[in-house]
Amino acid sequence: MIQYFRKFRYSLRTILTQSHCVSVFFAKSLPRVAGGRRGDGSTHLPADFKNTEDVGLCEVRNSVHVASNWQAGLTANDHHQTKKSIMPRINPINAEHASADQQQILTNVKQGLGLVPNLVSTLAQSPAAAHAYLAFSGALAKGSLSRKLQEQISLVVGETNACDYCVAAHTLLGGKAGLTPDETLAARAAESADPKTEAALVFAKKIVTERGQVTDEDVAGLRQHGYTEGDIAEIVANTALNIFTNYFNHVAGTVVDFPAAPKLAASGCACAH
Repeated sequence: MIQYFRKFRYSLRTILTQSHCVSVFFAKSLPRVAGGRRGDGSTHLPADFKNTEDVGLCEVRNSVHVASNWQAGLTANDHHQTKKSIMPRINPINAEHASADQQQILTNVKQGLGLVPNLVSTLAQSPAAAHAYLAFSGALAKGSLSRKLQEQISLVVGETNACDYCVAAHTLLGGKAGLTPDETLAARAAESADPKTEAALVFAKKIVTERGQVTDEDVAGLRQHGYTEGDIAEIVANTALNIFTNYFNHVAGTVVDFPAAPKLAASGCACAH
């Protein structure tokens, strides 16, 4: 879906709301899912998305039509099949029945972004879980790893854990961070034309597949590629954050409010080398 986007630039800011950081993930999700909320607390997709300069999170120079293009492209049967296959196990919080703390979470995110993505509105069933996630992701957004590498880690972790929500979200966000469509596909297979980047992706994937039981050689390999102790800590942290969202989405059955990511070839990356 990346080809539908026109060139634009974005800036990231940390928003502190009652000592909690609003996740940069949702700042970057905004163009995809902007439009409002239904009565059940879920988001709906707009026909258009306008400049968001006034909310202070990102600047979009042109209207984005991906959401409406994706939605319009679904046939009636697609809608029926989608509805049957994505019934959530944990529902998004209904704003009308939310507690004061839940209302504050929804209000803070909506004031900052103009919408509340399904992941946050579902996490908000537990204010503690929502606050923890927003603070963790907000802190990592200010870390030493580049935005592109953070998105590549998100992609390889999401792919390894077969999380359709996160792979779809980070395919979009990766493109906005500067990744090409081929690079987003390659990242899902723990591949990159840059050896240093690939080392981090292979390491992140091994954390997932080996449940953190990496070897001395694995860590030494990262150092040989120029990663500092702090960088390695952040690779682990970004991996862990994405494992949390992957697992939460699996358990909750979170409805995907992003265009579906392309499927990888059976052998892994579907991109051209």
